[in-house]
Amino acid sequence: MNTLICTDVTPNLLGLFNTIIPPALLYYAYIPIALVAIIFGLFVFLKNPKDIKSRLLLALSITFSLLIFNEILQWTAVRADLNYLGWELSAFFQSTLVALVVYFSWVYFKEKGLSFKQKMSLLSAYIPTILLLPTHWNIATFDLVKCEGVNGPLWFYIYALEILAIVFIGVIGVHYSRKTTEPNFKRQIKLLTIASTLFLSIFTATNIVGDVLSFYDVNLIGPIGMVLFIGFLAFIIVRFQVFSIKLIGTQTLVASVIFLTGAQIFTASGTAGITVSILTFILSLAFGYFLIRSVKKEVEAREKIEALAQSLDVKNTELKTANDNQSNLIHVMNHQIKGRLGNSRNIFAELLTEDYGKMPDAARPLLEQGLQETTTGVNYVTTILKGASAESGTLPYTFVPMDFKSLISDVVEKQKTFAERKGLQCAFTIEDGMYQINGDAAQIGEAVKNLIDNSINYTPSGSISISLDHKDGKIIFAVKDTGVGITDEDKSKLFRSGGRGKDSISINVNSTGYGLAFVKGVVTAHGGHVWAESEGKGKGSQFYVELPGVK
Repeated sequence: MNTLICTDVTPNLLGLFNTIIPPALLYYAYIPIALVAIIFGLFVFLKNPKDIKSRLLLALSITFSLLIFNEILQWTAVRADLNYLGWELSAFFQSTLVALVVYFSWVYFKEKGLSFKQKMSLLSAYIPTILLLPTHWNIATFDLVKCEGVNGPLWFYIYALEILAIVFIGVIGVHYSRKTTEPNFKRQIKLLTIASTLFLSIFTATNIVGDVLSFYDVNLIGPIGMVLFIGFLAFIIVRFQVFSIKLIGTQTLVASVIFLTGAQIFTASGTAGITVSILTFILSLAFGYFLIRSVKKEVEAREKIEALAQSLDVKNTELKTANDNQSNLIHVMNHQIKGRLGNSRNIFAELLTEDYGKMPDAARPLLEQGLQETTTGVNYVTTILKGASAESGTLPYTFVPMDFKSLISDVVEKQKTFAERKGLQCAFTIEDGMYQINGDAAQIGEAVKNLIDNSINYTPSGSISISLDHKDGKIIFAVKDTGVGITDEDKSKLFRSGGRGKDSISINVNSTGYGLAFVKGVVTAHGGHVWAESEGKGKGSQFYVELPGVK
């Protein structure tokens, strides 16, 4: 049986194909793009084989590549039956490709698979092409001399579906873009909408023009739309890390450029054209290398930032847990421990009043010690609670105009007795002037008392000097002592919750580490500043409070 051979060509490859008659642009526009598409789809799929978007993208890439090689078959086959098969399959590949682009875009926008009803809607539009594929509705006639087919009425339906698909993708793209509230995903939807509609628009337009004018060379431009589609997807992958892929977007984009520029070598004519094409190819390789390397560094830097952010999130969670635990502890201390100690103090105080009968003389010293110890315990817990509240900013204040000098004088007069009882000399000096402030007398008075007590407790012998001065509208209160001093290590711990010095407990057994935290919180709330100075261990300390004055 003789096989019909197209009369206008002579086979030069395997006795089945003619590689000379097709336009040189065929190898530039079709083969490299098909290879890039299939490589791109495979890489994405292998990274995310369970993701429906990855599977659809692979199916789309394979279908496009088969369409391309089917087109090449139509251009190069010299056997009429092979050529006719290529013409007949064109309707199948084009319809499948359009359906997959719609399916992929729709799933991407929805972030999940389509419902059964949506799948059936898509399939119902696709079925007529499959049913009419082997009929004259697809290929009306076939010229055995030129080995060219004439498209039948089915192609009007196919082109109508392609135009409808472009409109549909645009509409659902706008819909889901408006629906999402996540800025990055909104940008992804916009970019993919542009990519899909641009791809199908170029592909459909060139096919329609080729059919209407019977000038099929224009079809060679159609696959260029796939380059744009892959380019947009590569950008989305790199920019938004879609499909959990690091460098594949950039690598594929670079591969596309290298393939396309490399193909120019085969289409260029003349020594100058070939030389320019080779130089362009070399520059593309260099550009691609540096681009991939720079993107790799950016990805690695981004991963380090994300790892650091995750670490900070963990630390923030741990810090929040610690703060919550501290709040719970403070709550227990305030409502349980302080309450119990307060009740015990009241019991000892009541027993010493003789309202419940005269206590034995031998028991009175024990009752007095119990009253003193529970009072010390109440004061201890109160100091911690007030220090924590002042530091966290939850301590309540009532600010009113007040004379700070009068307040200081009263506090110093009371504390001077304790200093002298310990054998310390206590001096108090006040410079002339007005010392008006807006403050809470109870809280700022307690803060001043804490500073003086601190100096008394940490000065075994010697003297304490207290002063009040003003300068440039600022009021300066100072307490200086000849006590144990402050080491550089201990300075960093001052004015913080639990910020006791290394030897604090051995010197002052009632040290809580919250007294100076309370002072700082109160002074800060009054718009002031507190700090400490010392030349070192054994060389005394100086504490300063600076407050804004009121004229």
